[in-house]
Amino acid sequence: MKFIYSRAFLIFVVVLVLTIVFLFLQNKGYVDRIRTAIMQAPRPIAQATQVVAVPVKSFFGALFGIRGILSENTQLKDQLYRMQEDLVLLDQYARENELLKQELGFKNKSANLLESCTVLALDPEGLTDAMVLNCGEEVGIRPGQAVISQNHLVGKIVYSGNKTSTAMLLTNPQVDIDARVSKTGEVGLITGSFNSGIIIDRLSQTAPLEREDVIVTAGINSLVPRNIIIGQVGEILSTPTDLFKKAAIVSPIEFNSLQYVFVVK
Repeated sequence: MKFIYSRAFLIFVVVLVLTIVFLFLQNKGYVDRIRTAIMQAPRPIAQATQVVAVPVKSFFGALFGIRGILSENTQLKDQLYRMQEDLVLLDQYARENELLKQELGFKNKSANLLESCTVLALDPEGLTDAMVLNCGEEVGIRPGQAVISQNHLVGKIVYSGNKTSTAMLLTNPQVDIDARVSKTGEVGLITGSFNSGIIIDRLSQTAPLEREDVIVTAGINSLVPRNIIIGQVGEILSTPTDLFKKAAIVSPIEFNSLQYVFVVK
């Protein structure tokens, strides 16, 4: 009797009952149905997961794609900026090369002994009207010598060091250079003016003077040779009651963008 109430007996009974039930269900064909149902049970879950996963995957794929496009766009912009910088440099080199060719061509034709110099520093605001050159006493540069560009007088040397020098532009009020009217030979004095640029003054009041008359150096000062072109007469600034006749001089030179000049030795 003790065996009936033992744990082993209960396990035996449970296994026997389950075996009988399994055999009954298999005989009726229920086992295959249950197996099929169990195997197909995860399919709705998988379909639901796929419905959610596909849009999420597409979203993150598009997000990473946009990041890639933005990165490529940034790289292309950087390349474009570098190409633009290179083009600017090429244009600058082309302009400098053309200007240098013109200046050297003028030097070969000039009857004066010229020393070519590069402008190291130039006041872009035009407040001092001076420029520093990369040539000095070691190549024969000394104060008082004429400085020219494109066959026109642009200033004169006021200081000379061993390797550099300083030139005062014609637009500086402290500059004074003897000049004459090419057509009539009338002698005057070139000086600078912050208001009028370059002016010719000290001309005789009776001296004929017209617009577009060419003004050249008079050659009174030996350091500034005769017949260097300064410019043309623009506006007459004096009145008949003034002691001297005075006029503004128009020069084709852009004084605030000089790069190469020649010093007349």
